[in-house]
Amino acid sequence: ARPPPARGPSPPPPAAARGGPAPADKPAEAGAGVMARDEFTVRVTLGQGNASQTVWTTDLSYDYVRINAEYRT
Repeated sequence: ARPPPARGPSPPPPAAARGGPAPADKPAEAGAGVMARDEFTVRVTLGQGNASQTVWTTDLSYDYVRINAEYRT
């Protein structure tokens, strides 16, 4: 069974696919739009059956984001 559709606006195009970054015209801008939302869903498809997990995190403090925004991986 497929997971229920996410609530809210349509999801952006994938950030990664087939072991590398997914092609996109402006991935940073697309990501900024997602990060501006109050909530968003990260979907990982491994093609190894059906499972789901919920993870809640609050480590998005100003300093955490500032330090990690200084570089791209």
